[in-house]
Amino acid sequence: MSAPIQRIHDRQLKRLPPQRTTPPDEATPLTLLGFTDTQLEERAEDLLFHLLDNPQIWRERAVEQIAITSEILSDRERTIDVRSFAEVRSSSNEEGYIKPEAIEIGNLVKSLTVSDPKNIVTPPDGRFAELLLPIASLPRTPLLAFEIKVDGRTSQRLPRDINGDLQARYFAHLSKRAECDINISELLLRLLSCIFSFSSSTWTDFERRHRRLRSRLIRFFKGTIEDYDPVYEYIQLRQDDHKKIDVATYARWRKVSETIRDLVVRQHVTENARSAPENPLLAIPKLCRRIPDLQDDQITAALLDLRDLLLYAQGRFQADPRDLQSPAYKLVSTYASYGRRWEAVAKCRIPVDRSFEISVKDRRMMDFCSPEGHSAFSEWIQKKRSVAHYHVSFADAASNHLHITIPDQHVQLRPKKCQARNDLWKPLCPKVSGSPDDEQKEGESYSRYDTKKRVDQIWIELHLRQIWARSLATLGVTGATLSALILLIHSGRERSRVTRRHSCDEVGGLSASPVW
Repeated sequence: MSAPIQRIHDRQLKRLPPQRTTPPDEATPLTLLGFTDTQLEERAEDLLFHLLDNPQIWRERAVEQIAITSEILSDRERTIDVRSFAEVRSSSNEEGYIKPEAIEIGNLVKSLTVSDPKNIVTPPDGRFAELLLPIASLPRTPLLAFEIKVDGRTSQRLPRDINGDLQARYFAHLSKRAECDINISELLLRLLSCIFSFSSSTWTDFERRHRRLRSRLIRFFKGTIEDYDPVYEYIQLRQDDHKKIDVATYARWRKVSETIRDLVVRQHVTENARSAPENPLLAIPKLCRRIPDLQDDQITAALLDLRDLLLYAQGRFQADPRDLQSPAYKLVSTYASYGRRWEAVAKCRIPVDRSFEISVKDRRMMDFCSPEGHSAFSEWIQKKRSVAHYHVSFADAASNHLHITIPDQHVQLRPKKCQARNDLWKPLCPKVSGSPDDEQKEGESYSRYDTKKRVDQIWIELHLRQIWARSLATLGVTGATLSALILLIHSGRERSRVTRRHSCDEVGGLSASPVW
């Protein structure tokens, strides 16, 4: 690989404008904005992590409604009924046992409760809390008409980079719960933040250009087609002018990335070439922009720490693979799933002494490509099959409800082929004991309901088709069109044959007539 990559060194690369030069050890720490003091900020962050760890304690019910409104778009609305946090602290399960996590959540909410300022609509007793609230787990796809409401008031989610910082610190929180021996440094936190806030659009466009036939032919004639590595050139194109990566250093990075991908990520989710958790090297350009003077050996050290941490947690989970509630499993599964989803968090005011509702509305492009599809040809085939795929959070409340409808009267589902799958694309419910509490499959809708222990994220595979009357009408019109075309071609051939025969007769008559 060294010779082709060395030639890439000498190319004229597109450069980014120079950035600020802050030493890594003096870089601005990861912070949240908006709280009056550091202690409030730390308590709000601690509460956020407890809420993410135990969603079924404070969320009573989550209902997601999906309406397939057009050939490529679907409207989604998710409503979450939140219990009163005053009741969460004293609530108990069926055995009368109060969980320590519920007491801790109640105490943290109480510490963030403040008096009612003027002109703020709050409960009658005037008590409310200002905190960081996890809204929903959303897929990494473009969202149109995105709207968040908390207790009837519109809220704004945190910016992408701050959200990535929070997810990185949540990963560190999970690492402490799993009792991992590897220390998470500030640099590793920044790398995790860049991984979790990575946007795949630039990488997708770059990869699409280099998969074209013209680019392949150019690399073939240059003799670099076998050793070409698009990730290497992607990192180079996104670096500053003075930044070049040593070939041996990059080879080591790639080996670490392949270890994380094969031994950790793909044990929990299907392959996704656009996932930064699966390939952490994709996040290196953003990390270098945040810390411009970062050296390659520091990046190597951060990647090695990440690999060792994930392998340690994966080893602890594999010691008892049936315990899906263990902190070690939570750590590695959360890291792997963040390649396809992200946690939407909003800073908002909530009532303390009564229940309230969270609602999220958005419009998305329908995903017709199977998560296990790899090549461009397989993606094209899957789009022609009219099979839609939806990634849904289905264990973030005490009870989860999912409803998918098709308002279009000319389109319906194939009920027998619609099914739910896990993140490894394996069908759920192989036995009656593992089936949900309720699942309805009709031609016009699909619904699912469950309250038992279940996987956090599921895929819903929907096979679509036209109604029989519309299909028969389409076949009839198509058949009539083809018949008319065949008849037209046949009549044209007959007319051409008659014309040639008449021409031959005229030529024969002229040759047989006497010459005067």
